[in-house]
Amino acid sequence: MAHTIRVLGLDIAKPVLHVVGMDDTGHVALRKRLARSELRHFMATLPPLRMGMEACGSAHDWARCFREHGHDVRLIAPPFVKA
Repeated sequence: MAHTIRVLGLDIAKPVLHVVGMDDTGHVALRKRLARSELRHFMATLPPLRMGMEACGSAHDWARCFREHGHDVRLIAPPFVKA
């Protein structure tokens, strides 16, 4: 059975970005490491989905880019982000 990604978590704090996608049941359907230069192209290939990422200096710029592709981006305050 193929898993469909519904929610995506993105860690943008490092030069190498980590992407984790979950399906409707909460199981991890995608785990990927990307360079910053690969992120825009990768996000453009995904269907619109909900994303969560920690609010930081560059998060608002990334969120604008992702919203252009139809994604629902949620920025989370740093005290509420679980490692």
